[in-house]
Amino acid sequence: MRILGSALLLGVLLAAVAAHASFEFVPPASTNQTFIFAAVRGEIWRDGCVPANPRVTRTGTAIEVMWSAPRHTACPLALTEWSSNAPIGVLDAGVYDVALKVDDAVLGVTTLRTMKLIVDEAAPALVVEPRVVRASTPGTARISLCSYFGLAVPDPLVVMVGDTGASVKLS
Repeated sequence: MRILGSALLLGVLLAAVAAHASFEFVPPASTNQTFIFAAVRGEIWRDGCVPANPRVTRTGTAIEVMWSAPRHTACPLALTEWSSNAPIGVLDAGVYDVALKVDDAVLGVTTLRTMKLIVDEAAPALVVEPRVVRASTPGTARISLCSYFGLAVPDPLVVMVGDTGASVKLS
């Protein structure tokens, strides 16, 4: 009876270990030109059936990342390291509410954490000083570019005039 009681207590303690995961967004300073992941790193899950197969759904500025904790076989009663990346994708600049959840056959759907994801506008890869721009014919512009210190000029180049941008093929 004492062994059964100890095993039951151990089971309750393992079930009580919350999947208190440390989440982050990768890259941490996301822009509207970067592919974003929700990542959990080296955390401890309460048993051997760690969450996997993340699904990402988005409605407006609300994003839900849902991992599934499989229960197709008996799970070892052992605290297990859990690391995972969930691909969110490329997002428009703005603020997003991200809910990180696990769908567990034992405990059901649990929200582990909600986080704000701030996506900034990408900084231009190249800033052109007005003195290097000259108009050759109406509706066209000639830009002289020099590549110092091995700076690669992106091709096509996006040129901003005020708030208007245009993609330019280099020749």
